[in-house]
Amino acid sequence: MILHLRKSAWENTSSTRHAHPFFLGDTVFFHNGVVYDYQGLLPGITRPGLRDDSRDTEVLFYHVMSGTTGNLGRDFLATAALIRQKHDFSALNCLFSDGRKLFAYRDYTKEADYYSLYKAYAKNSCLVSSEPLDDDLRWEMMAKGEFLAIDPGNGADGA
Repeated sequence: MILHLRKSAWENTSSTRHAHPFFLGDTVFFHNGVVYDYQGLLPGITRPGLRDDSRDTEVLFYHVMSGTTGNLGRDFLATAALIRQKHDFSALNCLFSDGRKLFAYRDYTKEADYYSLYKAYAKNSCLVSSEPLDDDLRWEMMAKGEFLAIDPGNGADGA
């Protein structure tokens, strides 16, 4: 299960049209943070379907889905590297899934406490949340730049 509650950074986007998750096929994508100059990602998008009124998260998602490796995790990391190198952003905290694996990523340029992302392990499960949910679990703050790929058959791998 993936839940995401958010406050929009953009005017006139408080509607279901702009609500997370964004999805293409079996892939869902959530993002906390802002890519201020997201329009610079548009030339790298080859995947059809992006609407003219799309904002940063949807553009980020379509950029990832336009990746060329055929591996969702690698394509995300390539997009994240591009944003870190060439774009202005507050945070790139993301949860996304291809219907089988769950991926989590944490990065920020300011307000580390605000852009928190925690992980915990329990009974063959990995939980990811912006705040610790249960005092009985040992929650660890994900490191800046940490990437998790959680495969139900193989557990969690971090990078």
